[in-house]
Amino acid sequence: MRSPARPVPQPLPQEDSDDENDIELTEAFGDDDDDDELGEGFDEATGLMTSRCSLEDEYDLEDGYSAGSFRNLVCLMIVVLIIAMLAVVIPETGALWYLKSPARIPVDYKCQIPWEGDANMTAAIAANATKFLESYRERTKERWDRSYAELKASMFDFKSTYFPKYLNDDGSSIYESGCGVGITLFMTLEILQESSGIDNLVVYGSDQKEDLVSESSAVFDKLGPAHADRGVFCVADPTDLGFVPENAFDLAYTGYIRPLKDPLNIGGNQTDNYQKYQQICDAVDWEGLKLKELAQETQEKWYGENVRELARLAKPGSPVIVEQVSKRNCDSTFDRGGVSEDWWTTSARNNTYGWNINPESIVIEVAKLYVDRYHVFMLKNGKKPE
Repeated sequence: MRSPARPVPQPLPQEDSDDENDIELTEAFGDDDDDDELGEGFDEATGLMTSRCSLEDEYDLEDGYSAGSFRNLVCLMIVVLIIAMLAVVIPETGALWYLKSPARIPVDYKCQIPWEGDANMTAAIAANATKFLESYRERTKERWDRSYAELKASMFDFKSTYFPKYLNDDGSSIYESGCGVGITLFMTLEILQESSGIDNLVVYGSDQKEDLVSESSAVFDKLGPAHADRGVFCVADPTDLGFVPENAFDLAYTGYIRPLKDPLNIGGNQTDNYQKYQQICDAVDWEGLKLKELAQETQEKWYGENVRELARLAKPGSPVIVEQVSKRNCDSTFDRGGVSEDWWTTSARNNTYGWNINPESIVIEVAKLYVDRYHVFMLKNGKKPE
């Protein structure tokens, strides 16, 4: 069926008027009563278009073209302009953060040991975030016997020297084994942003204690830096991270490997245990020397397996970093157990624990806050993917 023919517009009768320009504009664009149809109103509070553009098909009375089409074109141009402005302004404010990076969760996996976050802890943090953060930064940490501020100052040079080169703003991923309540990971993000302007990172972690994982997750959810996102945090044995994908992270590290306090399973209370190991260190007879050797081998195996898992998770050519390393028990009683500095190169060169680490890349630096500890930087063998 043929549609009825459009009516042919008739010319308007000419009227006497001293303002011919006003007549021409009115004929082409409509008078003031058409403002609502033209859709030129904007909400003053939000700056967003609130009125509609007319879709009615009207004709210019003189030239015969569709004035409605022209108005639609104008409206379309306005919409495009608004979108362009938002595309520039909003990403800078972080309002569309998840559009800034195409891969917000570059590594995805499920925890091997199911756990539930502590709802009371999360609620407490959320209820008074400012006070919590102040105490988080200034209070003395039980493990470190130092405040967050002191730790950050002592670690700033090391982290700002060895971390930034291997990270970028394209959603680089960091994994920390033994993350605890998230102190060193939180600190690392702040130092990277302050020293090198690196942000847009995704962080992952694990710890053996569920309450610590719960607290670290709550801290990052409520107080985490705006320039980072939380990936997956799990309860896990640091020597058994097989559920985490290998060759997956741009940087893998641990802020501390807690030494075995009783590598020979002697037992007894803490004081008696300490005295027995001191006697072993001082021994000169065959039995005492053998026990000392066995205790150190057990300690080294513990460290070696921790590092093996970190190295497995790192991408080829990426850093594997161990901070705050304790010295051997018989060399220093500060931590009652650890490994010597030359152990790292020997273990890497012989690949004793399957690290796949380049021994020539190893750098040892004495810790500033605790002189009986040191930091280790290493690179995994291979070339990092572009």
